[in-house]
Amino acid sequence: MFDLLAQGSTDRRGMMEDALVPIAYADLLMPVRIGGYTDFFASVHHATNAGRLFRPDQPLLPNYKYVPVGYNGRAASVQLAHAPVHRPRGQVRRPGSDAPDYLPCERLDYEVELGLFVGRGSSSGQPIAVDGAWDHLFGMCLLNDWSARDVQAWEAQPLGPFLAKSFATGISPWIVTAEALACGPQKFRPSSHLSHR
Repeated sequence: MFDLLAQGSTDRRGMMEDALVPIAYADLLMPVRIGGYTDFFASVHHATNAGRLFRPDQPLLPNYKYVPVGYNGRAASVQLAHAPVHRPRGQVRRPGSDAPDYLPCERLDYEVELGLFVGRGSSSGQPIAVDGAWDHLFGMCLLNDWSARDVQAWEAQPLGPFLAKSFATGISPWIVTAEALACGPQKFRPSSHLSHR
């Protein structure tokens, strides 16, 4: 299909153009049904910066370099990036107060991240080897990770994100497949950069 749309291609190009719709008239939909959603700290710099918000004296916990650090998010929160995001309410403890108040979020934040789609699952009780993980990746998209930082500061100790990160996660309507990026196992092996301990 890409060859038919390439500049300079004339073979059946007119037929292809008749089937295309200008983006302004297209209804963009969710590219897949989200069955589960896990948010990982995939960058040591991001994990350190985020850790400074809650643990200034020890921003990067020692387990980060040994295990995948993440949490299971709310799959129902994943929506197209252009959908409206409503300011959440939650428990916020103001400075000098012993107890929290239920308030609208004042520190609404988002981070642009990379979303990965797992295409092929695994069998229950059968772990996937690190060297085989790339074979389960279907594609990628842009992702906006929304957070209510003031709510998160109160509720994330000690177990981690809950309501502060379960109200909106925006993704692009496009999935770029691993094949389209030419970064399959023979081109790029992310696992080769991981520590095997």
